[in-house]
Amino acid sequence: MKKILLLLFIGITVLLSSCSSMEEEPAEEYDIINGFLTYDWDTMSYTNTSTYSIMYETGNIVADFLLIHDKALLNEELSLSKETAYIQLLLIIDEIATKSNTDHSDIINYSSADFKANCDAYSITITTTDIVTFNSFKDTVLDIESSSNRNSISVIDYIEYRLGESLTSEEILSLDLLQSSYYELTRNFGFFDINTHLLDALLVEFKDQIGFDPTPEELLQLEEAYNIIINLHND
Repeated sequence: MKKILLLLFIGITVLLSSCSSMEEEPAEEYDIINGFLTYDWDTMSYTNTSTYSIMYETGNIVADFLLIHDKALLNEELSLSKETAYIQLLLIIDEIATKSNTDHSDIINYSSADFKANCDAYSITITTTDIVTFNSFKDTVLDIESSSNRNSISVIDYIEYRLGESLTSEEILSLDLLQSSYYELTRNFGFFDINTHLLDALLVEFKDQIGFDPTPEELLQLEEAYNIIINLHND
């Protein structure tokens, strides 16, 4: 009888511990500005992050691929002609992914015939050169995937790469303020798409939902950070 009671007690303890863990805020979900971004082949971007992050979907398929190419294949600089061909191909892949609701990684694994068939199906005009580029691109992807170099980058380095300029310490603090406020909002009240809303709408959400009414100084910081994120979306 004592053994049964002991097992029952252990079972209840484990269950309560499990429930408690589920209620805790998962640290990995809090994409702080001093964190890292990892390249994701499904979206071919560095910003397939948690929706709690202000970096969510701020990526650019062309810029992000050129970045991971440079990081992974340090000694293999793309020629101008090859870079131009790859950019054209990336835009085609992105269009197929959008129109067919297919992961970019799946499209990369298409055969030449499947690639052409999908382009025809979605009325995307391609040339014989695009098909040749597609096969060359697949080889480059394999080289990148087999590289021992890391496919991650710090959030700050990524933003600076995309904007083409260094962030000031004040801008980093502004981004951190926006991130922490945005995290609290989305963690408790669901996703809010920064890209499709003006700053005023976001400020209303901050005030009404989480009781954050920024001071004049904080308002300037939020505006500064918001503009940086919008610039990433629009790039």
